[in-house]
Order: sequence, then structure tokens, then C-alpha cells
Amino acid sequence: MLRKFTKHPFLLPRLFVWGMMFMPIFFILNLFIPAYFSAKKRFESIYADFSHAPYLPIKVLAADGKLLGEISVAEISYEALPKALVETIVLEYDSLFWTNDGINIPSFSLQGSIAQSMARNATRSIGRRRGNFLIENYFWLPLIFEMSFTKEELFTIYCNELFWDWDSKGIENASQGYFRKTISEINLQEIAFLVGMSENPSGKRDSSRALNIRNRQLDRMAAHNIYPKAWKDSLKSLPLGVYPEKPENGMQTYLKEAVHEYLKEWQKIHYQENIYEAGLEVYTRIDSNMQAIAEANVRKMMPNIQTSFEKNSINKQEVKYDFWHKRLEYGRSEKELAKAIFEKREVSVFTWEGEKDTVMSPWEERQHYKKMQQIGFCAISPKTGQIKAYIGGIDKRFFPKDNVQSLKQIGSAIKPFFYGFALETDIYPCKVHPAGLNKGMEYSMGTAPPYFKIDGHATREYYQRFGFHSPLDTTSTLKIGMFDLSLMELIAAYTVFANKGTYIQPTLISHISDKSGNRFEIPVVSWQATSPSIAAGILGALKNIAMEDYGTGMSLAAKYGLKGEVACKTGNTATSYHMAWFTGICPDLVTTVWVGCDERNRDRDNIGIFTAMPIVGEWLKSLQQANLLLPQNFEKYEGKLPNMECNPNIASSKIDTEGWE
Repeated sequence: MLRKFTKHPFLLPRLFVWGMMFMPIFFILNLFIPAYFSAKKRFESIYADFSHAPYLPIKVLAADGKLLGEISVAEISYEALPKALVETIVLEYDSLFWTNDGINIPSFSLQGSIAQSMARNATRSIGRRRGNFLIENYFWLPLIFEMSFTKEELFTIYCNELFWDWDSKGIENASQGYFRKTISEINLQEIAFLVGMSENPSGKRDSSRALNIRNRQLDRMAAHNIYPKAWKDSLKSLPLGVYPEKPENGMQTYLKEAVHEYLKEWQKIHYQENIYEAGLEVYTRIDSNMQAIAEANVRKMMPNIQTSFEKNSINKQEVKYDFWHKRLEYGRSEKELAKAIFEKREVSVFTWEGEKDTVMSPWEERQHYKKMQQIGFCAISPKTGQIKAYIGGIDKRFFPKDNVQSLKQIGSAIKPFFYGFALETDIYPCKVHPAGLNKGMEYSMGTAPPYFKIDGHATREYYQRFGFHSPLDTTSTLKIGMFDLSLMELIAAYTVFANKGTYIQPTLISHISDKSGNRFEIPVVSWQATSPSIAAGILGALKNIAMEDYGTGMSLAAKYGLKGEVACKTGNTATSYHMAWFTGICPDLVTTVWVGCDERNRDRDNIGIFTAMPIVGEWLKSLQQANLLLPQNFEKYEGKLPNMECNPNIASSKIDTEGWE
């Protein structure tokens, strides 16, 4: 081989030169061709979303047929768009839109063309983990969009996909939310506001900052002759004319969003059509009168809880500054970072007196929201699993997290389930608690001594029978509640004790009908979680907490004048006191409330009997006064109850109450 090469001394240099010449070609082909086929494949699913019949609102109804709200994704045609709006959006987002081929080279590294923006938004969830991400999103997908749609169709799709503040998707929804007008009815100053707010959604509706955004947009429109310059001053002097808040905002929006999320999952398995085209009517299990009373009580009581929290907070340390240092990775200097964090600007913030326009820095705004007490509230019929009332938070515009569905540490609210496990596995009560299970439950003292070892796998399996589907480990945290569950999981588990040990999966929706007359019933799923005797034994201990004048329930029944029998259980997260639980159990209704804040500020008053219990107590009292909850006694268990006592002669006055909730 070496001799052959010596006979051709120029072969190696030539091979090197040829390699250098053709390597870029091979590299480009290897990079662009796979990216093309990947982009084409993804376009097929994107096209299915873009090409559809007109969307119809989804009606969400209470059990009595009362309309609770609508889930709508309103869309428009190109002909309905005012000419000035089209010109303004093109000016703002892609000045070369009508002449480019989907790839805006001058702004390639910035926003890009409208087609590039659409491609980027449509594949945002993929992230930058794919090697050909940039080539797909900035080259092939925009080109495929341009080849598949006319310019008018492309522009219309873009307008229908834009997002405004909160959850306004599409320019028609934004127009109706801001002005209660269709997009074809809006005027010049409203066009300027809409386009300006699409880039600055944090401007917050009716505020001086929003006015400045609109007026800057009016200046740009006049400078590009979208309307006569002589009109500029008169248009800028007009008020914004926007509604201060979206219709159906606040507490009820959480309920609509829960229905919406259920429908998206239901569609994957049970419905072949597009849910936004089917004219769906969703009949929930919600009792509209109960829902109204729950919302009124929360609005009445939460401001007092907020005041108490701010007055009694033990740990008043501010949010860690380290959070903001994450932004340094984007190249900001310490000085630039400090300016961005502490520079004041006009904002609109949530208060219990209503939305408030003020001047705050991002740092101050974060402090304001992190100390804000929030709530999760749910009420379920234990015999049917029907959800009667649902409050996911105090205002979804400012606090998007649904506190009924999100995971939170449950603390000592786990005691009834761990004690049930001890009874089922014949663990002597003294081993679980030196005062016995009844006293341990009533005073909510430590669940079990540190040296008490548990079978983690068996305990987890027992909890899962109560519907705990969130991830659970097999460590000692299972006995003290140092793990996270959703409020929905917890309340459904508590219904077992009022239902002879039977678990019924909570149902928010009874049936769904579409415009074609099809009706889809939502099945009820149930199973035996524990024995009737253990359920009766635990219920008896929980009943003592509410009916007797001792324990953590502090006589819930007498304090709020409740008739009939009631049981309850408090809960808080160990010693941090940053969140509290309370569950009230009646024969026909179980209610669980969570009160807390995102930041772990310590507040000695933020415990079950001072924050969450009053909300449940007032709610049950209001229901009985309105004859929506009839006084009843729990069905008596005729069999033999499990032994829950360690020393039945122990006096309650001798029990060490340190560590109470």
C-alpha cells in the first residue's frame, strides 16, 4: 500500500482538497435534509390544529342547568379584520410580510417573520434539545407554512393564535375581553391598544402604563400613515375605554379550567371530534347555590385571614435574592440586574379590596404576592362522589395555580389513614401512640415515636387504596405526612370514613352532550378501600374532635351551631405553619379547605383551627340555614369496633399538648 502511494505522490493532497471541497456539502445535506422531513412531519399535526371548522363555545352548566360559564376560543376570518388593524400588526411584527417567503433575513436573530414566529410558537414545547431546532423553526417550517397557505390565510391563523393578558387566545377573544366588542367593531385607538398590549401583556388593562403603551402605538401608526397625523392628538386624549377585568374572572375560572382540562383528556379516549367544534354542553355535579355560598364566604373571610397573617408572621424575612440571580446567566451585570429588579414602574396588583394600580419594583411585587394567603376549597358528597363546590384559588388572573389540583404537603392530615393502616395490620395502639389512637387523633399529637418502624411498601399500598395516586416513597415520611398530595386526593380519601370504607372516585361532570344530540355519561368508579369496622372506628375518633369540647376541633359543632352529627380533622405542615388544612365531615357532605401561601413564612396563627376551620364552619352553618344541608346523624355501625385505646383510664388533662395544630 505504501509503495502504491509513492507511485502517486499527489493522491493524498488531492483527496484532502476534495474532502475539504465536498465536506461542507455533505454537512449541509446531513443537517438540512433530516430537518426537512422532521419539519414536514410536525407540520401535519400543526396543520390539523390550524385547519378546522368554526369554533363553538363549550357551555359549562351546574347540576340544576344554570350556566356557570363558557369555554370559548373565538376565531375570525380575514374579511372581518379592519384594514388599520392588519396594517398595524404587519408594521409591528413583520414589515416585509407581504413580500417575503417566510424567512425574514434582516431580523433573523430577533423576532423573525410572522411565519417564523408561528413555527416557533407551534413547536415551543420541543425546546432546544433537538439538534435541528433552529433549522426546522427558522427555515423549513416557515417555508412549509408559506407554501401551504395564502398570505391572507397565514395572517388570519397568526391573529387567532396570538396571546394577550391572562388566558386570552386569539384577537377576537382579546377584543371581547377588553372592549366587549367584536374585532370588526373596534376603532383606531382600540386597535392601537390591542396591538400594543399583545407585546406588553404585563401592562394590565386600565392603567397609566397601558395608556402609554396605546399612545406609543398611535404614534407609530401615524408615522407610517395608517391614519391621518392630524388625528393623533385627539386620539391620544381619549380614555382607554377598556373593561377593568375579563368576564368570568376570579374564583369561578378555576372551575372552568378544571372542566377544560378534563375535556382534553376525555377527548383522547372517548371522543373523535374536535371539542371546540362540537358545541358541547358539559353538565357538572356542581350545586350552583352551594357554589355561590362558598365563594361568598371565602370573599368574606380571607381578608381577615390575610390581616392576621401579616400581623402575626414570626419570620418576616424577605424572598431570597438568589432567585433573581438566575437572570445573570443571560449576560446581565450585577448593576444591570439590580436596576431591573428594583426599578419602580406602574403595575396593577391584586388586593382583597380589588385590583389596585400602584408603583412597585419587580422585587416589591414579588414580595406582595409571596405573602398573599391563598385557598383551595372543595366539597364532595361521600355517598356519590359528586363534587358540589369547587374553588381553586382567590383569583386566577393573578394566581394561576389551582390549589385543588396542585400538590401540597399534607402534614398531620395523614393521621386517620396511618391509624387505619395500624388497625388493619393489628399493630397495638400503644406502639403507634402512647396515649392510644383516639387521644392521638383528637389532640393531633405526634403520629408515632421516631423509633417506630413501618413497612413502607405495605403502608404505601394501603394509602393507594384511598386514591392517593401522587408519587409516594416508602420511608418513614409516610407516617408523618411529609409528602405531597392534592386537595382532591385528600378530600376523596376522607369520604371513605363516611361511606363505610368505600372509596368513590370524585366526579366533577355528570354527562356531556354535543350539537348532534349525542349524550356521554361519565361513569362512577368505586372500590372498597378499608373495612367498615375500621372506617367506623376512625370516624368515631374524628367525630369526637368536632362534637366534644376538647381536641383540635374545639367543638366545631357547638361553635358554629351545627345541628346533627359532624366529624373533622385539622392539619398543618410540621413547625413551619405556612399552610393549614381542615376537613369537615357530615353524613351527606365532606368539605376540605387548604389555606396557605407560596413562601414558607412562619405564622403561629396559620393553623387549622384558626384559618381553615372557620371557613368550613361558616360554610356548613350557611348551608344549614339555607336548608341545603339537612341535619343528620352518621349511620351507626352494628359490628365490633377495633380497639383504638392504649390506656382507657388516661385523663385528657394529663396529656402533653405541646405540638398541637
